[in-house]
Amino acid sequence: MYRFIVVGVVGLSAIVIVGILLTMLQKNRANQDLLYSVNNFRELGQFSELYLSADGKPRPPADPRWALGPDPKFAPQPVPELEKLGIVAAIPAGTAGRMDLPPSERLSWVFTLMPTFNQKRQATAELYGTVRTTEPWNSGSNRPIAETRLQVVSSFAKPLNTPAGEPGPAQIVGLSGLGTDSATLALTGPTPLPGQAPGAIPLIAPPQAGCFRYDAVTPFPAITDGLSQTILFGDVSENLGPWLQGGPSTVRGLDDGPNAARPIGSGGQFGGNHREGALFGFADHSVRIFTDRTDALILAGLVTINGGAGQSLPGE
Repeated sequence: MYRFIVVGVVGLSAIVIVGILLTMLQKNRANQDLLYSVNNFRELGQFSELYLSADGKPRPPADPRWALGPDPKFAPQPVPELEKLGIVAAIPAGTAGRMDLPPSERLSWVFTLMPTFNQKRQATAELYGTVRTTEPWNSGSNRPIAETRLQVVSSFAKPLNTPAGEPGPAQIVGLSGLGTDSATLALTGPTPLPGQAPGAIPLIAPPQAGCFRYDAVTPFPAITDGLSQTILFGDVSENLGPWLQGGPSTVRGLDDGPNAARPIGSGGQFGGNHREGALFGFADHSVRIFTDRTDALILAGLVTINGGAGQSLPGE
């Protein structure tokens, strides 16, 4: 009888130990996936270093509730290298290429930034040089390029194996503001005084406008809410589209309509890739994670660059 008790205790202990080890392995894997995804956000937003360097102002301290600390594995492109690549100190236009085409037929902002990505991980600069900018994203020449899985816009926690012949999806998109049509909003500015250069007066954004617009770049001075308070990118797991395609595939607004999906979480507008919550990249090059408990009004304010968000979102 004693032997059976000992065997039972040993067996139970083994089961508990194996369970603890598996839990630790799963947690470690989740943390590693999160780290890789954070690197992607930092790589996508490193063009902001051009403005931050020129501005010369110290960055505000990160909010300890949300900010994800610096990752020693990430080495951003030096500012001179970004300048050599012709990258400007502004948020790129949400679409590229043939601007006379509808946004969903144009190339995406991801294409514009391809030369800035880590070439040791994936030769995106070489791929960039093969894209036909005078043709739609899905033309006979560009479609095979779109079928490449671009690692920098992919989720490591929820990788997608697209069938052969299908375009590679974007699991990170640019934020255009509040509302599904916010990417169409234009910036305006007062009429310059006699002898005053037009560029000396900051452009003014409509209250619903965010960082990305289909037709033009967004200057950093237009972000009057503050760079650390404005979202550039968000990770998505629903309604995925090709990374090379302009339009909603790569630029989205926070839908505040009556039939909108919940803002964050599985099946929501953002997130669904990491169990910790939804990842967001900010205009100051920081990366933060929000859970589905995030106040909807706070999120609505963060996706705009000139305030004006005051209504509650669905599900709140």
